[in-house]
Amino acid sequence: RDGRVRVRVGAARALQGQALDAADAVPRLAPALSDPERAVRHEVLGVINSWPQGSHLAHDLVLPLLADPDAEVRAEAILGLGRMAARVEGVALAVAARLTDPDPGVRLSAAQVLDHLGPKAEPAGEAILQALADPDRNVRYYAVRMASQQPALRSRARATFAELLADEHDSIRRQAALALGLLGSDGAPAVPGLILLLGDRDEDVREEAARALGAIGPEHAGTARPALEGLLADERV
Repeated sequence: RDGRVRVRVGAARALQGQALDAADAVPRLAPALSDPERAVRHEVLGVINSWPQGSHLAHDLVLPLLADPDAEVRAEAILGLGRMAARVEGVALAVAARLTDPDPGVRLSAAQVLDHLGPKAEPAGEAILQALADPDRNVRYYAVRMASQQPALRSRARATFAELLADEHDSIRRQAALALGLLGSDGAPAVPGLILLLGDRDEDVREEAARALGAIGPEHAGTARPALEGLLADERV
């Protein structure tokens, strides 16, 4: 509680990696999470996130920091909650709320944590669908990835996947094509867009588009045959 910022930060750093008992440390660390200096809050959060035990206690401390005025602290809080997800319920919804954060770095941290949660991210479905339109390309990428991995979201996002075939970023076009392929015959409305991608500048995108057309099936993607045959002689492939 020293009045000098550097001393308080140094004290927090010294605590990292020490085998602290969470139950004993919580009442002593909690006031520091309201410290007016961002650096102090950030370092104390690092101490809490390093605890291998006491997940529920840590969760109660970290959760309010999702609304911290500093973007770096919010992002660190998101990462900390992600590490607790295996033992604490409700993490997905708490993290998903930050997919609308004004800071793109915070939104990206939220998207990465949700992507890492896999099936545990299912409660965040609505937020993930909204993130498909995020202005940040990295957030959009993870949103497409997550939506493609959840069957319930995959079908609802079909039209958006088709629109994202025209995204300016290669990784998003490729991921959108992959998602449409996972839909099988239900991806048929996107066949024209996938055919266009057979001439994409990016090799991985062309390959994924061809895979998607194969997964959709000849009954729906028969019009792609000339373009697919052309790829056989394409030296870029």
